[in-house]
Amino acid sequence: DIRFKKKDHSDSQNHDNKKSFIRFSMCVVRKSVKNIVNQIDQDQFVPTIIIGIGRGGGIFGSFISYDLYHTPLVVVDRDYDWRTGKRNDNILFDFEIPAYLIDKVLLVAGEAHTGGTIELFQNYLISLGAGEIKTCVFYKQSVCTINIDYYGKEGEGVPLMPWQNNNYIRDSINKKNSDLLQELRPIHKLEGKTIYIIRHGETDNNKRDVFIGITESALNNTGKNQINSVAKYLLRTECITTSSNVSIYSSPQKRAVESASIIAREIGFEEDFVKKCKSLRERNYGKWEGMERKDIIQKYPNEYSWYEKDPLHSVPPSGDKLISIIQNSQKIIDIIAKDSSKIIIIVTHKTIGRILSAYFCKTYFSMYRDIPFDNGGISKFNVVNGKICTSYLNKTF
Repeated sequence: DIRFKKKDHSDSQNHDNKKSFIRFSMCVVRKSVKNIVNQIDQDQFVPTIIIGIGRGGGIFGSFISYDLYHTPLVVVDRDYDWRTGKRNDNILFDFEIPAYLIDKVLLVAGEAHTGGTIELFQNYLISLGAGEIKTCVFYKQSVCTINIDYYGKEGEGVPLMPWQNNNYIRDSINKKNSDLLQELRPIHKLEGKTIYIIRHGETDNNKRDVFIGITESALNNTGKNQINSVAKYLLRTECITTSSNVSIYSSPQKRAVESASIIAREIGFEEDFVKKCKSLRERNYGKWEGMERKDIIQKYPNEYSWYEKDPLHSVPPSGDKLISIIQNSQKIIDIIAKDSSKIIIIVTHKTIGRILSAYFCKTYFSMYRDIPFDNGGISKFNVVNGKICTSYLNKTF
């Protein structure tokens, strides 16, 4: 498994680096990749992206990407400093992943000693809204303090990796299985579906620019007219009828259920045809609930400034973190992927609707507010040959 090089006694390396003459071969690395990919296959874990940490993670991750038939690969890195005898890792630069790729992440490093660096990136990915994260290394030292899901070798020492030189100082699956993995990917589960995302009609609170996340509010006359127009459009232009293979999902909140019921009736369904889904509910704005935006700006200037400048990480006082809405959006994707209907109508709210649209538009979650989604707005997406096509965004009437 390892190659031994004869020690050069004239070498001036310190005693801590004597073990650097033991080196794993690239052949061993490739064999480990095959074994790891087989484990990933058996677990039916289908990464939407591989993130390699540093040089080792980039090289080892590229092999895994190749054997998983070119799963997208991003390589990131960190630096570190020493404080009170402990190494502190820092991400070299902020990075973000398009929303549709962040569902299942395989985080790869060349080696794991204490596991601190891997944990740093795990926590960062969680803050970005990543779904399932699994970890993978070529060599895991037995003193590693975190769980590693997949690894090639384990041991007590610190041998050299093939990508490290002698002076380094420390700080496959077959085509059939690949096709099966492709079918399991989230995008491929939506193959052949047409998805409509609709924002409920206007309420009096919307008109006054009031934050009403979990606050119940009924449609006003304008809102009812907006949704009636949406319903007629779906029936007459999109040709959706009771004979269509269609499902309608709605947030359980009053303004969304009212909107979904209008659409269902216009198409010809009974109101109970609508499936209420709690994952489609609006964000809880905490202490801002029921307040007009101008009053929030006056009473919570610092918090609102953060809310405007950092959409991904900011949190309204006592409100929901955006990651909880992102997680809800991933639950919705799973639900509609399992639905046999080819036409999916989703009636929801501004925040969750934009987050879902960010997924389908292949943009970043941090840019979700750049996606327009007005009261009574409708967006249409088609999934064809594993690709998401946007027919239109925020069509209003």
